[in-house]
Amino acid sequence: MHLKNGAVLKRGEYRIEKLLGQGGFGITYLAVQSGLDRKVAIKEFFMKDLCERDADTSSVTLGTSGSRQTVIRFKEKFIREAKTIASLRHPNIVNIHDVFEENGTAYYVMEYHDGGSLSSLDLPLSVEQASGYIRQIASALSYLHKRNTMHLDVKPSNILLDESGNAVLIDFGVSKHYDQAGHQTSSTPVGISHGYAPGEQYQQNVLSFSPTTDIYALGATFYKLLTGLTPPHQNEVAENGLPVFPSSVPASVASVIDKAMQPRRKDRPQSIEEFLGLLDAALAVPVPAEDPDESTEIEIVEAVAVDDSEPVPTPSHESRQSTKKPSRKWLWWLVALLVAVVGAAAVLFMGKDAQPAGSSETPSSTTETVRSSENPSSQTEADQARSDAQQYASLMEMGAEYEENDATLNKAKEKYTSAKELEEKWSQSKDYGSLFSKDAAGALRRVEDKLKELEKAESKKKAFENQFKSDLATYNDLISSADKLCDKGDESSLKTAIEKYKSAAEIESRYKRTEYSDRFNRAASTSAGRAEKRLSDVQAALKQAKEQAAAKKKAEEATKKKAAGSASLTGTHKSHEWVDLGLSVKWATCNVGASNPGEYGNYYAWGETTTMKEYNYGECASWGKSWGDIGGNSSRDAATANWGGDWRLPTKEDFEELREHCTWEWTTLNGHNGYKVTSKQNGQSIFLPAAGYRGGDAGEGSVGSYGDYWSSTPYEGNAYDAFGLYFIEDYHSVNWYDRDLGRSVRPVLE
Repeated sequence: MHLKNGAVLKRGEYRIEKLLGQGGFGITYLAVQSGLDRKVAIKEFFMKDLCERDADTSSVTLGTSGSRQTVIRFKEKFIREAKTIASLRHPNIVNIHDVFEENGTAYYVMEYHDGGSLSSLDLPLSVEQASGYIRQIASALSYLHKRNTMHLDVKPSNILLDESGNAVLIDFGVSKHYDQAGHQTSSTPVGISHGYAPGEQYQQNVLSFSPTTDIYALGATFYKLLTGLTPPHQNEVAENGLPVFPSSVPASVASVIDKAMQPRRKDRPQSIEEFLGLLDAALAVPVPAEDPDESTEIEIVEAVAVDDSEPVPTPSHESRQSTKKPSRKWLWWLVALLVAVVGAAAVLFMGKDAQPAGSSETPSSTTETVRSSENPSSQTEADQARSDAQQYASLMEMGAEYEENDATLNKAKEKYTSAKELEEKWSQSKDYGSLFSKDAAGALRRVEDKLKELEKAESKKKAFENQFKSDLATYNDLISSADKLCDKGDESSLKTAIEKYKSAAEIESRYKRTEYSDRFNRAASTSAGRAEKRLSDVQAALKQAKEQAAAKKKAEEATKKKAAGSASLTGTHKSHEWVDLGLSVKWATCNVGASNPGEYGNYYAWGETTTMKEYNYGECASWGKSWGDIGGNSSRDAATANWGGDWRLPTKEDFEELREHCTWEWTTLNGHNGYKVTSKQNGQSIFLPAAGYRGGDAGEGSVGSYGDYWSSTPYEGNAYDAFGLYFIEDYHSVNWYDRDLGRSVRPVLE
């Protein structure tokens, strides 16, 4: 579907090196600009679901007749948006070097950065590094917002790093421009990047200018950089709020992100400047630092007799070490060893010197006396408590380390279980129970809950995989069956094939944003479109066969009538010739501004009676105005104003009557392409040249390829469009278009 490596564009000025990526509305390539010998990125307009590419010529075809007008409309928007972006100058916004049309589509050329995107970094980042990138993108968004433009797709993958490591905002494919009153003037589709798009984008509710939509996405991007996790869907945020942030994220910074990602727009910062003010305040909050001189003191305790009436002192809370600090278990072992050595020495010393010369007491009785004074049972309990406390602390520390990784949760469970047993063993001890107070039971419950969640997730994943296998088999069967039916080519088979393709497309859509999306590679909706086109052709042929006899008879009658007195079917009004096609109105033989049927004539914006130097919404008097039909209004109808009398613009219905009751033949007159439109009623005809259109200050566009003619009928859906006739070599339709375009005018008479 994309251009091959080595393909050239713009007469060899650009050579494609490789594919960089593809989205729903465009394909991006790495290319080399031959003249300057520099690498550039080129974005090609290509609507994935509606466009196709000729494998031999690389030309982009516009899909079925039903979708062709949609593709053409969005291509024009693509070019306009590219020109708008090219006018932006900011160090953190990508620069656009060139815009051109080729291969039946449009391209724009932008600077290339090979530093990767923020999504390719080793996340999470430090607060300092993440906030630096966020400030740069906030600066870019502030620049855009001051120009009444919103980006609407801010996310880490749309932020590249340049050669100096600075963040650069790219991909303005769904951006929107707004006028001074805050109303949108561009109609690109609203993008949906799950996790980064707020609720109003899902509701298509961004018709008015509000920086808060971009601020939500900026906050979500900050969340991703600091946690390494994709932000939750906006529905989850609205329901439950954001998840708890890691301890590495200061509460003040987390509060800024939470504020930016509020579900309601009015609860977010209302401008980038307000957002940056909150961030500055958050980063100014001091973070307590560990005392660099902090050390653990070791108290050497002499081995002395223990009095049962004096309990062994309990270590204070401050002396316990956090699991975040280096383990100091070796200090406990050193203390225990010193106690044991000193105690043994004391016993030996007392056994040797306790019996003075001349004493009648035996050594055994003396030893018994010493043991009695030392209270051996109390000494053994204290030693056991200290030993168990050391083991308990070690188990809790290892359990905490294992708990940080899902793969080692079972080991964490094992350590916490052993610690819980020690905790229960000493829970009733008045003297030593406080040594075992880290809540091993609570930690064990927490790990068991995590293991249950992992088990549920694994079970859900297996169920999803099984469903995928079933859906893939069904999908392949539907595609294979539909392909065979299409080969038959009859009306009934094609109808059944279309139903199968559409069923396959529904399966395809379920996996569109999953890891399995590439397994559904037939583009079933596109195949359905091709089948619909074939069905339409078959049905048209059948209809044509049925009408052939009647058409032949009418043509014979028309020929006779024409021979009898064709002069009565033509005439002149106000020095301009007309032709009677047997329809509701008489049609002029040439465009306003032309002296013969083959000339292009002048171009007028809708509601304007004179030509313009630049065709844009700022210069168009009818833009945003709720005008009714302008036919016959000399101050708004270009036909009436320029030709006078009863001449006026045709209505939408006049054009539809012309399409329905005439035959259309693509031909050439006086060296100009266009349609010969012949009446099925009387055989009379007119010629409509493919005069193209004018947009902005770029001059004539698509001359010789497109025909664009205004009607007098406004579009009811908004105050920015009006109906008109559009045609190319193999297609013609009546649809609505932007009022600021310069188009041809063909007058009519009642």
